[in-house]
Amino acid sequence: MGASIAGVGETRERVFEAAARMLRTCSYLGFSFNDIAQEIGISKASLHHHFPSKEALGLELLAAAAQRFTEWRESAPQAPGAALDAFVAMYRNTMSAGQAVCPGGSFAAGWDCVGDELKSAVRKLRADQIDWLTRVFKAQDAQRTPAEASALAAAVFAACQGALVSARVTGKAKDFDAAMTVVRALAKASA
Repeated sequence: MGASIAGVGETRERVFEAAARMLRTCSYLGFSFNDIAQEIGISKASLHHHFPSKEALGLELLAAAAQRFTEWRESAPQAPGAALDAFVAMYRNTMSAGQAVCPGGSFAAGWDCVGDELKSAVRKLRADQIDWLTRVFKAQDAQRTPAEASALAAAVFAACQGALVSARVTGKAKDFDAAMTVVRALAKASA
């Protein structure tokens, strides 16, 4: 009995990992349950046993991304310059700049086809990252107003997302790096 329970957990994990990779490389609308089932060698009906719908799977993928960000944030450097560098590095390394996009960003292209619960989860992930960046930019310059810090945070977040997409198009991480060099310089100059 224990082996079959472990097998169920292993299959669920394989489904989750395949979906996470497809989310980042194909976008949310770019893969189906059938794609996942074929990749890991199970029936589509078996996949539904683990995740009742693609939306339920998407919500779990976003919850995992949010958890990873929370864990990252808790160990991120506190010094503003180092914090921004760490944020950029998190995007570059975790998101495989040039090879994939971030989990939240993968929903954007098909935004009108995404359900409200998924939209809410994507918006929350975005807000968490912008809130963290806002605190970083406020700490960088005590004279900066909360609105200015928030605007800069939103711009840096958007630049990271855009740089990931651009690097994905070219397949070159150096394109992400070049964009982030400019972002760092602009953030530093605005202090």
